[in-house]
Amino acid sequence: MQFFIGTEMLVLVAMAAGIGVVVTVVLNVGRIRAIGRKAGYAVTAMLAAAVTGGVLLAYPNWFALAGPAHLSGPIWGANSIVALGGTNLTDYVFPVPPSAGSTTFAHRFGGYQGLALSQQYLGIGLLVVLAAGLVIWRRDLRLWLFTAVGATSVLLSSGPQNHWTLWSVVVKLPLMQSVVPSRFLVVT
Repeated sequence: MQFFIGTEMLVLVAMAAGIGVVVTVVLNVGRIRAIGRKAGYAVTAMLAAAVTGGVLLAYPNWFALAGPAHLSGPIWGANSIVALGGTNLTDYVFPVPPSAGSTTFAHRFGGYQGLALSQQYLGIGLLVVLAAGLVIWRRDLRLWLFTAVGATSVLLSSGPQNHWTLWSVVVKLPLMQSVVPSRFLVVT
């Protein structure tokens, strides 16, 4: 269903799931026997999902990527502010005051929503609680999994900057120039 609702979100969640699988395997290298016993079920489930999804989405995928009305090139335009927009690390810690431009933009496309606040603001309090939780429950591998996926999505959401970012590597993959990097905030 997500393919028909929004393929961009499907790509973001699939990337986060891939990161999660890699982190899970890395965190459990010492328990290779336990992974081996359960891996068969996971591989069977993923293969069943891939085959089912491949069969059901073969024609819609073709239609979207090569059909008579397909889009070619970046969907948002080569130098669009939407496609180039990314986040920065300071806005996760310190709130950005609402700007008149972003509030007007939000009202134009979504009706009245109040002031348009920063979508990436977490705050010092939440970051301290997260760090304390990692220290207190350091043996809980689920926290390390979610921290790794969240931190990677923060790095991916930075988008193109004047310096090297993780997004500068990912954007070279096919069709990734149509993904808005700041939307990785949904995963964060």
